[in-house]
Order: sequence, then structure tokens, then C-alpha cells
Amino acid sequence: MRMFILILAMFTLFPTALLATECDINLKRDITDLNIEIEKILEEESKQRQSQSDRLTDTRGLRLRKFYDQCLLAAVNATPVADLSVAQITELFNIVNVIHFYAGEKEQVGLAKKLVEELVARKGEHQVVPRLFELSQMMVQSRLFDEYNELELDHQELSFPALPKISKLEKTELDGRPILQVTDEGLSIISHRFPSAGYVIVVGHPLCHFSQNARRDIASDAVLSNIMRHKSSWLIPPGRRLYFAETLEANQASNLSPFAYAHAKSDWPEIGYWGTPTFYFYYNGQLRHQLVGWPGEANIAELKKGLVMIGLLER
Repeated sequence: MRMFILILAMFTLFPTALLATECDINLKRDITDLNIEIEKILEEESKQRQSQSDRLTDTRGLRLRKFYDQCLLAAVNATPVADLSVAQITELFNIVNVIHFYAGEKEQVGLAKKLVEELVARKGEHQVVPRLFELSQMMVQSRLFDEYNELELDHQELSFPALPKISKLEKTELDGRPILQVTDEGLSIISHRFPSAGYVIVVGHPLCHFSQNARRDIASDAVLSNIMRHKSSWLIPPGRRLYFAETLEANQASNLSPFAYAHAKSDWPEIGYWGTPTFYFYYNGQLRHQLVGWPGEANIAELKKGLVMIGLLER
């Protein structure tokens, strides 16, 4: 009897949302609990110092992707979308949208598209405009440019932001990590391959104030600017807007290596933090050191320390 009371108390203290790790989810019953579970993941400490490497990492994307793969997909497969109400479909879309913002997987866009199509079928295009625009932004983040163009064709009365011209090249044709290079004509997919010895990958953004300050301070130092011009690449994290014109302008205004777009975070599994700016120092393609942020010119000294570590600067 005492054991029964203890078990009953455990179920009272831990609601369905906290049992989601067991994937006991019914979409028609547990939509609210799903939201609670997502909020819990986001509210928990997401940036951690790894004691073994002392590198800053953000675990939200990995945790939400695991939750999506191990729990949410099973619930979606168990309950046809046609059996859900409009309110439930909308709520589920919002959940997938949040997960994708952090995880950025193409499969999540596919589910979001299915949900939006169901909403359009039931309510009509003009009642679902915000969801259609959010779906288009998800496609940009996951570099699903062909799907973006198809969405635009399917909803020609809506004004989606124009994409730059993008050269067609399959990732399988590349012999390195794919990145999107910025040119006057548009975007082209090229390969990044690490050279031998030292190299720096900078996660930055042309509209990030701290990234701008870092580039300004580096450009004002003759030695650093020469190293960073030839031995670094500046990568814009996958985001829901490209800011192509602003990126092109920033590249043209600087003599440092230009900004390019990361194709997907999964192409850079060793990069655990995509805050801007973050400097990653490699030697022979292996990550050796990380420098986060640019609070001011004081970071020049920290940048030089990182360059010394990978042999690009003498002590």
C-alpha cells in the first residue's frame, strides 16, 4: 500500500510533459504538454563550459533534435494530421517551427510543410499567410531553395522576399565542406578544404555589431590583417534571412577575407557554438582552440594567442 501511494505521488509530481522522454505522447491529448517540454529544454542552461576542452557550446539544437527524432516523430506517425483540429495543427506547427529554429534539419521543414498545406486546405491561403511566410523562412535556413521557389509559385498572390541567383551544384559533387560564396551575380556553392598547418574559421555576421568591431580592429593591425586575409574564412550561420545585399556590401568594404554562408551546421560538427563572432583555430584541419566574442580591442591579444597556438604567429 505504501508503495502504491509513492507511485501515485510520483505521477502527481511529474506531469505528462516530464514523461515525454518516454515518448508517451498523444497529439490530440498532449499538445499543451509538448509546449511545456520545449520550454523546459530552452529554459535550462544551454551554454556550458566543457571541462575537457573549455569550449563554449550551445546544446539547445542537439537536445531539441533528439526530442524531435525520438519522441515527436513517433507521435506524428501515430496520429494522422487529418485527425487533428485546426488549433492542434497550428500548435504543432508552432512547436516544429521552434525546434527547427535551433536544430535546422530539413526533415522538420518537410513536416512543417505538410502541416501548412493542411491548414491551407481547411482555411484558405489568406487565412494562413503568417504560417506560409514562416515556412518560407524555414526553407531559407535549411537551404531548400528549390522548395522555396516552388512555394512561391504555388502562392503567387503573396510577395515572398526575392532570393539571389543561386548556382546549381549538388553537394555530392563537392570534395570538401559546402559553403555559399557571395558574388556580384549571387550565390555559388563551393568547397571548403582546410589547408595544412594553421587556419581560422570565424563565425560572424555582417549586421552583428561585435563582428563589425572585430573586423575593424583586425583590419587596423597590419600583421593580423595580413594573416586573417589569407588564413581565415568568415562564415555566416544558417539563418532565416540571407541579408544578401548587406553581406555583399560588407565584403566590398573590407580587405579581409569575405563573408560566406555556412550551408548547414551539421557540416561543422566540431563547432558547438554559433554565436557571433566566435573564432575557431585549426591546425591541419583539427580544432585546437576557441575564442568567443569581441568586447573590444583587448581581444586583439587573445586573437594573437590563438594564432600562436596554431603556428600562424610567432610568440
